[in-house]
Amino acid sequence: MSVGSYNLNNLPFPVAASLGFYKEEGLDVTTENFAQGGSKVLQALVAGSTDVAVGFYDHTIQMQSQNKHVVGFVQLARNSGLVLAGKNDTDFDPAKPETIKGKKVGITSPGSSSDFFIRYYMKQHNLSDNDISIIGVGSGAAAVAALQQGKSDLLVNYDPAATIVVERGLGKILIDARSDQGAKDVYGGIYPTSVLYATQEYIDANPEVIKKLTNTTVR
Repeated sequence: MSVGSYNLNNLPFPVAASLGFYKEEGLDVTTENFAQGGSKVLQALVAGSTDVAVGFYDHTIQMQSQNKHVVGFVQLARNSGLVLAGKNDTDFDPAKPETIKGKKVGITSPGSSSDFFIRYYMKQHNLSDNDISIIGVGSGAAAVAALQQGKSDLLVNYDPAATIVVERGLGKILIDARSDQGAKDVYGGIYPTSVLYATQEYIDANPEVIKKLTNTTVR
């Protein structure tokens, strides 16, 4: 099983693994943390180097459009958990979307849900992706460092990175999609996010494994 990063959205997965729940179900689970965002995990799943992925539901929709049958079978979070943060002295004002022009925006990785977040924001406000520079900075400590060191002017990321930025006085949250209301403001409604997903072929061939993974994760 592979995960893009150990952010709070994916928390049920590492908790179940660390508490030995998978072993109790008779599953021999090897976990891999890419720490670079969900797009890398999706690539691994499609390439066959991992059996089950922990990532955002929108990746399954992305694959359907390419005639690849990838199915989410356990939902871990109902909202994206994403925020857009900036340094305390940033001149970007969400109430004036055009002020984002010229900014370097750090995301986890190209093709990830954080990438989708900022591109959707730009489209919502009739702005072009070319008005900003989108840069992959990873998650967690690497993402925080990118903002702190000026590699990015703005940061689209998850907790714990979002909370660390604020608690260490490195910046502030400008757009927050962690709550139901925040999700409605950003996406227009509740936005199912972290799931366990696999190819339909793997699910059909391993129904007992899928059942045990499901029972273990939601218990």
